[in-house]
Amino acid sequence: MHILALEDKYADPNIDKVTLRAFGSKGFGFIKHLLEDSDCEVDFNKMTLLKLISGVAMEMQRLCTDSTAMAGEKDIEKAYIAYLTSQGEASLQFSTSEFKYEIDFLKMVQTNKNLGTERKVRRRPAPSPIPSESSGEAANDYRHVPKHWNPMKDEHYCLVPLSPTALEYKDIATLMKDSGMQIRKVTRVQNPFRWEMYQNKKCHFLKTDFKDDPSKLNERYLFHGTSIANIQSICEKNFNWRLHGTANGTAFGKGVYFATDPYLSMKYAKGENCMFVVKVLIGLYTEGDSSMTLPPTGYHSTSGPNMIIKYYDDEFYPAYIIEY
Repeated sequence: MHILALEDKYADPNIDKVTLRAFGSKGFGFIKHLLEDSDCEVDFNKMTLLKLISGVAMEMQRLCTDSTAMAGEKDIEKAYIAYLTSQGEASLQFSTSEFKYEIDFLKMVQTNKNLGTERKVRRRPAPSPIPSESSGEAANDYRHVPKHWNPMKDEHYCLVPLSPTALEYKDIATLMKDSGMQIRKVTRVQNPFRWEMYQNKKCHFLKTDFKDDPSKLNERYLFHGTSIANIQSICEKNFNWRLHGTANGTAFGKGVYFATDPYLSMKYAKGENCMFVVKVLIGLYTEGDSSMTLPPTGYHSTSGPNMIIKYYDDEFYPAYIIEY
């Protein structure tokens, strides 16, 4: 979909959402990298861009290229509020360099007074306020958790089994299709604190190391096989080689190992048929060796055959548990 086609959809008040297909992003410029690994859903009412495979939602803003294209938003909002509170007229007239218009707040219709044409309009919602300590909201109401997560109370994390018919389940199954495994169960890991830390690190990278080319951040789903005994600790505290030991070797660096191929992770599941699907900020990487305790200067990860090794906290998030 070209950017002009997206603009056309936005202008139609009968359309609330559109889907942008992965790898179909010609014409979208700087957001092209967002569509390389996942379809995205644009919500015109909330003005958000939602990555369907991960549930990450980002705020959007439409930038007008002609400052005289319409009356100022504040003027329209002021007139509309006055109408709602019976302190103003039920319509607003304004002009551009070419035409005169009238908005009827009762019918929510805009009329071109010169041509006599009409079109429906609607009021866009204001952004949601950021929760604060004084607002009375719970301390764990993190702002940036995926919108499709199940509600949580006071628990640090929770595990949510996914239905095989859910789109989220199917997305994860697609990642595993070449491994030959028969998936028995997919469970979403919801840890608001760890998710927020991961998102903060991602935002930091996009503002610093990758501000000129966000695609080089190279965020991907990778795999980590483990024993059932480690699941609770990983879900609560994230991966940490200092906690889980180095039983599987450190040939390519003393860090946390993630496989690019799920079949490789199956070998480290210790016969318990369990692995994590992990969101990882790979960044720039170079081949590792057993002496490394950090990646070399200028790099964010090291690598081995079909694996990525990470050293810094919050550059990975255990998103799903797969049982097979």
